Amino acid sequence: MTTQTGPQISHAHGPVQAGDAPQNNYNYNYMLRDSKGREPRKKDIDELEWLWQRFVEPSGLGTARDVLKRHSTVFLEGLPGSGRLAAAKMLLWQLAQRPVHEIVLQDEERSNCLDLDHVGESDCILLDLSTAGENDWRKVHGELSSLRSRTRDRNGHLVVVLPPRNASTRKGWELGPELLPFCVELGEVPPDAVFRRYLKQDGVPFPTPLPPLPPLTARPSLERVARYAHFVVVEHKKGTGGGSFTEWCEVAERALSGHRDELAGHIAELTRGTQRAFLLVTALLHGAHAETVYQGATEFLRIMEQPPEDVPLLEHSPLQQRLADVHASLDDSGHVHFEETGYDAAVRSYIWMHLPFLQGQIREWVARTAQDTGLSDTERTDLIGRFTTLCLTDRHCGLLPKLVENWTEKPPSRPRIAAAALVLQAGLRDRAHGRFFRRRIYEWSKRHDAPPALAEVVMVACRDEMVVSHPDEAIVRLHHLARRERGTRARDALSALVRDDPRLLRRMLDRVTLPSTDERRRVSDAPIFLALADPALFASPGASGRPLLDEAAVQARLADGWDRAIGSLPEEAWAPAARTWLRHAMEDGCHRDLLLDLLITGCAHRPRVLARMYTLAREAAAHADLEDLVLRKIRSGRRAGSL
Repeated sequence: MTTQTGPQISHAHGPVQAGDAPQNNYNYNYMLRDSKGREPRKKDIDELEWLWQRFVEPSGLGTARDVLKRHSTVFLEGLPGSGRLAAAKMLLWQLAQRPVHEIVLQDEERSNCLDLDHVGESDCILLDLSTAGENDWRKVHGELSSLRSRTRDRNGHLVVVLPPRNASTRKGWELGPELLPFCVELGEVPPDAVFRRYLKQDGVPFPTPLPPLPPLTARPSLERVARYAHFVVVEHKKGTGGGSFTEWCEVAERALSGHRDELAGHIAELTRGTQRAFLLVTALLHGAHAETVYQGATEFLRIMEQPPEDVPLLEHSPLQQRLADVHASLDDSGHVHFEETGYDAAVRSYIWMHLPFLQGQIREWVARTAQDTGLSDTERTDLIGRFTTLCLTDRHCGLLPKLVENWTEKPPSRPRIAAAALVLQAGLRDRAHGRFFRRRIYEWSKRHDAPPALAEVVMVACRDEMVVSHPDEAIVRLHHLARRERGTRARDALSALVRDDPRLLRRMLDRVTLPSTDERRRVSDAPIFLALADPALFASPGASGRPLLDEAAVQARLADGWDRAIGSLPEEAWAPAARTWLRHAMEDGCHRDLLLDLLITGCAHRPRVLARMYTLAREAAAHADLEDLVLRKIRSGRRAGSL
């Protein structure tokens, strides 16, 4: 238990009240998943496999692959929109078919841009500098050689995506001469090749030769080509796949353009507030059941303080007519869909941009609707995803943390927690604003007065989402949460995350055993150490073939951790972990002496604890050898003056 006071989150197996005040325990066991029910870690793998199936290699990628294999590092240069980031991911994916570990620039107050301790054994590391400004590049450039060396030392592979040069002058970033041999320029991929690959992969029949692509942009980015192909695929899969290829492409082009030509006229035709409310709500709840959409439109009118229709109920327009007015219809299961592909996204974007005086009411409506218990998990996930897409801009990004705080105030509920966690998930996944959300989560994790539901949401976001691409930052935030909770939710999540990764386990061991003059921190870190103190984890050789227990620094940390736990906690808190440690020592002939030395050292200058440790050894032993060995070590330590 920690001596600190603050927000409480219950243990799933029975919370304990340690203070005098009433205790309210909240435990929703919520786990982040996408609309297909996948956990984020599984989704990450699925997305890499999906990209690999549709990836078209640019010229120069073969050279980059050779450089990466020979030197463990490659720097990729290319034009914006040419697919450099996708190429970087695919280079790493080809090596190991496992998640890519993205290294990010540290916060501005840090002395170094890069934390080299984030590099793990055999990691596939991505450093994306494609959007780095001049100041960021100047700071990080001097650390690239160290990052490369650390990656090689740990048998990993590193791909760095460089910032773009000026298209006309070819001036911009400059690599040092020691790194230039590892730089490869990627050529542009023909857009029609990407389009053809997408169609073929999704089983869309297309004519030969393929008709020219529409003028997507002056220089079509591969991302826009992929979106255009996606709309063609969606249109092909509608119904039985009827219609011609030309018709599918015409619909896809209108969807890609945001239906600009028809939307302005359509909204102008909807002169009544009830019609426009139904249009907006249908766009935000696209795919939801008709009753949900109807109730949502009614709630939006209430928020707008729109007077009710001054006609008897029996004379109100039927649902079918209201849907027809907004170009939507019902499917066989009673769910609402717009008739045109991509029309829902176009409506949302148009109203948000061209009717900005409604933004406050839209936010209030989303805040109310997302916590509605009548909403299905899929409907809630889709609604939050659509609204966060509107807000993930520099101008509106600050609205989202306020929503999270609003939903996690008392009284908490599972729908509120789910909605708040989904906002953080969307924010963390956004490449432009992910850093903003990681920073905000860090601030929340350190709050002593954070509401229990907010702490729960932060724990879920770290455990299920942030750990996928930013594991080091995730465990730091979980550590702060674990220090401040009375239950064990964050502690259990933290322990589970680091158990499978020796690098993260080592980092957490360092964090909970580093010397500190803050007694409250020492006390709050002691239970976390005990959760990590599984001798099997430290004695196992792992992927590297070398146990962490063989490292002198780890041995010192373990001894310090036992000393802190035994000195800070009552016996009932540390005795179970000590029994496990003793049992493993009895079974591990290779590390028996070392394991016992570390544990006995933690009892130094505590005669009563030493006596109790001997009793625990006797209880744990199947034969007399272990208790005799513990007794000899206690006596030899006393004679040597080390105890």
